[in-house]
Amino acid sequence: MLIAKGGISREIEEKNLQEYIDKGYKPVEENHNDSPPETKNKPLNKMTMGELEAKALEIGIDISDCRNNAERAERIQGTLEAIQEGGE
Repeated sequence: MLIAKGGISREIEEKNLQEYIDKGYKPVEENHNDSPPETKNKPLNKMTMGELEAKALEIGIDISDCRNNAERAERIQGTLEAIQEGGE
């Protein structure tokens, strides 16, 4: 089961879910198609912190140490470019 908190995600056993909920984590739905369509094509530099965190979670990176949205967008963009080049 995938859970997330503040841009950090982790895979846990479902039996431990309550322990992580108590720490502020939330279960992540596996279906990412429920995000608003305008977010999918929205430029990274126009996204809110929540949108950037969701995007980071979607591509599987940790942005919790980023101090602002510019750093978050830069890290996400770098990862997306690496994925497109085939070198995750």
